[in-house]
Amino acid sequence: GGSEWTTSTEFYLLSPEGKVHRGHGLPEVPGGNVARFDYEKARRADPGNSGTYAASGSRVTITVGDERINATLSGQDELDIRGTKFRRSAK
Repeated sequence: GGSEWTTSTEFYLLSPEGKVHRGHGLPEVPGGNVARFDYEKARRADPGNSGTYAASGSRVTITVGDERINATLSGQDELDIRGTKFRRSAK
């Protein structure tokens, strides 16, 4: 028996309208512009990594597929999800 480790970048895209998509690597976006990400197309292709989020103060509840994730805004444009800090890369 052996072990194999694979590393990749995990991302969460959050829309101003409350939609979210989680993925690995880099998101596929038209013209490289993340503001043009198609959340509906992503939901149809990968419903287990698509969903919604709601924010209340510094608490953010993300629901993707059947999973509910409690996250915290931990600084300027920074979201803490399960101990990993994600920074806003686009505004």
